Amino acid sequence: MNKKAAEIAMPLLVLIMFILSLSALVAFVAFDNEFEGNSDKLSNMVSNLETAEQFSKQNIGALTTYAIKTSPKSPKEKLISLIQKNNLVLKNAKEIFLKIENNNFELEKTENNFKLEISPTEIIIQSDENTISRNVSICLEFDKAGNYLNDCEN
Repeated sequence: MNKKAAEIAMPLLVLIMFILSLSALVAFVAFDNEFEGNSDKLSNMVSNLETAEQFSKQNIGALTTYAIKTSPKSPKEKLISLIQKNNLVLKNAKEIFLKIENNNFELEKTENNFKLEISPTEIIIQSDENTISRNVSICLEFDKAGNYLNDCEN
């Protein structure tokens, strides 16, 4: 009886191996290998996110410098009017500029410097079904003449 069971099991094992091999072959042939295209999309999204962050930081820094130099007694009000007037809003970073327009930021004079702080704001980049977001805080220090010194610690 054991010999009969072995005679049935061996061809059945070969049949199962053939089916599994055929399934693996079909999977390899059907695979569309689109990793490279998705990788490029995600890489571009990350690049756009970094561009939006840097654009915002640099433009807000330049406008703050101008506001301090032209209106040292009330640079905060001057910065708000500059943002409203120049409409430098980048689509993906509009929330940062809206915080300034709505007076939801700090620009204060310390002992010898000015300090600009904008609380964390979400920058969102979307492409097809993918979304990447990052919370961005801006904290910049300027000397009393309005020259940029450095990014400050939050």
